[in-house]
Amino acid sequence: MRKLTTTIIFTLLLLSPHFRLHVVSADADARVRGLIRAVDDRAGSLTIIPRGDGDAVTLHTNDRTQITRNGERATLGDLHEGDRVTASYDSSSNLAAAIEARGEEGPSLARIEGTIESTGSGNITIVPLTLGPAVTLHVTANTAVTLDGRPARLDDLHRGFTAAASYGPDSLEAIRISAESFAEIRGVIAEVGAGALSIEPSDGGRAVTLNVGPGTPISLNDRPAELGDLHRGFRVVASYVETTLLAIRIAAYGNGEVTGHIRNVDPSTTTVTIAPLVDGPSVTLHILHTTVVTIGGEPASFERLQAGMAAQAAYNLSSFEALSIAARPLDGGDDCTVVRVAGQVAGVDPTTIAIDPNDGGSRLVLNVTDRTEITLNGRPARLSDLQSGMRVAAEFCRQSLVAKSLAARAARR
Repeated sequence: MRKLTTTIIFTLLLLSPHFRLHVVSADADARVRGLIRAVDDRAGSLTIIPRGDGDAVTLHTNDRTQITRNGERATLGDLHEGDRVTASYDSSSNLAAAIEARGEEGPSLARIEGTIESTGSGNITIVPLTLGPAVTLHVTANTAVTLDGRPARLDDLHRGFTAAASYGPDSLEAIRISAESFAEIRGVIAEVGAGALSIEPSDGGRAVTLNVGPGTPISLNDRPAELGDLHRGFRVVASYVETTLLAIRIAAYGNGEVTGHIRNVDPSTTTVTIAPLVDGPSVTLHILHTTVVTIGGEPASFERLQAGMAAQAAYNLSSFEALSIAARPLDGGDDCTVVRVAGQVAGVDPTTIAIDPNDGGSRLVLNVTDRTEITLNGRPARLSDLQSGMRVAAEFCRQSLVAKSLAARAARR
């Protein structure tokens, strides 16, 4: 009977909303209270600025770490910079056993990361890392300011320091500012080497060569990248330690290029597909009203581009939006080595025909223009009259893959 009574009482306690069961790892021999400086959800870590004058503490988490925010179960990604936090952890490994955070539940905040351009009159202006327009924020007595992980004042921050700020998007009032006294350089990549990056500054100064470690965050067109993805001529913004020239972060911006022949022009999606001269997949580019299109060196509209034209295009690597397309007219005197192929029709669309050669070679996709001569069973025909399985003989330019003639025969019934 006593055992049953005990079981009932324990069950009622578990069901009570006021009952909390705290589970702390036996290895948690240290404790820290303070403010969250940074959260790295990918690395599973957070950095805490302790109360008083202590150094910042970076703790690691795993699937056994107990995390709450404002009394509710949470994940590491639910925690925010500036949250008040209490954490217990193993001092030998800095593995957190329990993290209890409390923070604001107000509207979502905007965030900017970049370089301090100026401070004064209760304001701070930050030039973003993404090369967008500068943002000027109002700093109040309620703004939490840190410099190199320690509490600071606005007067402690100077032009050239890197900074991250959270702020109200409507009021432009800064909630938190975290600054680091690193140097910054903006310019153009001069050379990429093994573990090193040379940058020519945009202000005309001497080139700076930075050491790039395996942990240096690198982005290209706002996407994660590696040092090998960067090339000479790319624009770049880099923060670094002046004494060691060690890069802290690198943000690069570059354009892709493709040289080849236009394989397809699709007015319905306003796209152009270009097959490169060298080995590699075709590139489909989106045409905008800002895309500069020329044919034979003269300005032209997108509608004048045709399959088979030789073309060179520059485009945004992340969005595949065409910046410029320079094409040559079909009758512009391009070299044309006429090649003949016989086989079976493998597929037809409005501007191309796929042929499987009789000799067992790779499938061939030819561009078909309004100048292509097409016959079916010896009579004039249209490309849409041809069907998969028909026998076909084609003559085409090897350089542009433009069909000069297609002679098809339907299978006998």
